[in-house]
Amino acid sequence: QLQFNLRELIDITRGIMTNVDIIDNKAMSIIYECWAKVYATSNDWNNCYKYFKESFLLYQQIAHKNTTKCLKSLLISYMILSSLPQETAEQDKIPNPFAMDEISVYQNHQEIIIMNNLVDAFESDDINSFNKLLKQQHETDAFITKYLALVQLRLQGKALCNLVKSYDRVKLAWLCHKLGMKVEGVERLIVKLIIDGELNGRLDQVNMFLILKERDNKANAILNALSVWCKSVNTLRNTINSRAANKSSSFGGGMRGGGMSGFGGFGMSDYFDDDINDDLYVMDQSFLSWN
Repeated sequence: QLQFNLRELIDITRGIMTNVDIIDNKAMSIIYECWAKVYATSNDWNNCYKYFKESFLLYQQIAHKNTTKCLKSLLISYMILSSLPQETAEQDKIPNPFAMDEISVYQNHQEIIIMNNLVDAFESDDINSFNKLLKQQHETDAFITKYLALVQLRLQGKALCNLVKSYDRVKLAWLCHKLGMKVEGVERLIVKLIIDGELNGRLDQVNMFLILKERDNKANAILNALSVWCKSVNTLRNTINSRAANKSSSFGGGMRGGGMSGFGGFGMSDYFDDDINDDLYVMDQSFLSWN
């Protein structure tokens, strides 16, 4: 209900703005920042990132004291948004905010330098450096503190998926060491990743293992196709041998009968009958399944 009321408030505010000829930058910067936080609470990170950026640019124009604080929120929303699974492979990667001229001048700002290093560690999947830097980030703003923890969780999930992708099973103790987490935290993270569909596996809490399920990748598809093809070849070979034996017998009987009547039955027009053609189609289908 609260989320509905906040979204309704955004719509009302947007409606009022359309009837105003002159818009004050200070007022709009605050409004956009509030909108961004509302979208963050509903996990709409596209709009959250969009309105934090709009708010920052307006704050910067009027040299407002909230400029650096808004930039921190912008960087947090960027890290969360860039860590989410992309809907399509063609989806454009979100550019690093520091690529913008308006933001790049803050890279070495005393209030932003740690956040800048956090972004670098996040983009390079360096979980150890990120954890160390996070301890140096002394923040009093509740929003920034809350969502920095979410960024850390997203990075830990991303790092966990990268660590286990080459294995069939992994010890939880090894994951704890690599991620700098306790067993309870690793277990909760694994459960979340499985529920969200980002990890294909199951948790063995008795033996303290993460069991990874077989992936339906291209290599497995090729192996499966080869298996089907080999079975088809064997079936075809057995059928040909059986038909050849029968035809040889028929040919021998025709010659003994004083003519070549058996030879007619050995002609190629009727040699490959329906059941053999079926085998050929199976082979063809197995080749097609490689694509």
